[in-house]
Amino acid sequence: MKTIKIISGSYGYKGKGGIITAKKPGDAPFELEDSKADRLISLKVAELAVPESAPDTAEGGPDLTTPKPPTKKELMAKMDELGVEYDKNANWEKLNATLTTALDKSDADTNEGEGDSDESTDTAEGGPDLTTPDVVS
Repeated sequence: MKTIKIISGSYGYKGKGGIITAKKPGDAPFELEDSKADRLISLKVAELAVPESAPDTAEGGPDLTTPKPPTKKELMAKMDELGVEYDKNANWEKLNATLTTALDKSDADTNEGEGDSDESTDTAEGGPDLTTPDVVS
């Protein structure tokens, strides 16, 4: 089961007792079978409902066993901080993918040019050049 919220259009949710209720943007999040939730998310009419704060455990402290995914606001704040352009109306999944791509690109740019020499010893196939060098007399 996944907890989702409708972001576009409406969805006929069959609740307890078989009563169908129209779920619309602005309505409270609700639970739906994984396959149905995934379908609505892929159609971009729903998004996963991400809690604003981490749930507390029975002992009264925060649950530290599972990392809490960032909220949509946190994703947007991080992208603003890094100067990453994004669609302010995008859903959580799209924002997360945009930020992940930007961070991956940043890591690749940072690692580019590292190494002991400027000359590559790899062949066109990607492996090391294991041929015998020409001897010059």
